[in-house]
Amino acid sequence: MKNLMCSAIFLFWGLMAVCGHNNNMQYSMNGWNINVDLKNEQLSISNKDLGTVLDNIQLQIINADILTKLTDWQLKNDDDILIIQTQKPANIHWEFKVLKNKIEVTSTSKNTFITAIAPASPNRFPARIADPEKMVAVETNDSDDYTGVTQIEKYYVPTENPQIMYLSLG
Repeated sequence: MKNLMCSAIFLFWGLMAVCGHNNNMQYSMNGWNINVDLKNEQLSISNKDLGTVLDNIQLQIINADILTKLTDWQLKNDDDILIIQTQKPANIHWEFKVLKNKIEVTSTSKNTFITAIAPASPNRFPARIADPEKMVAVETNDSDDYTGVTQIEKYYVPTENPQIMYLSLG
């Protein structure tokens, strides 16, 4: 009976130690959610309208030409700014400033980077990039536009789905 009681107490304290440490934190500001996984030292960013924008975000630095993960995070929330202070292998101050339509990320070192996964659901599609070798050039007549000067207009028709038009705003 005594062994059973000691086992129960040990199990209780073990569960308290595991459950008592919250390794996940969430910051919600201006329609954005920044989820912080302190155990794995990763972030994910989602938006109320867009869903998950970036996942498995890691803070990195180029150290002796090697991309190295920054660890030993300390967090602070200041108004609309999430501050992450890393300790290893370098002491670097990161700020994630949350605005209405964007999140500005800055750090105190010029050799820092974020790496992440940008998930794409079936209703999202990648942007097309025009292949310069497949550009079509057409020379206009002098009277085709208001300048009266011959122009060379270039355009691109993709080989896949040429009937679909993509527009970019911004």
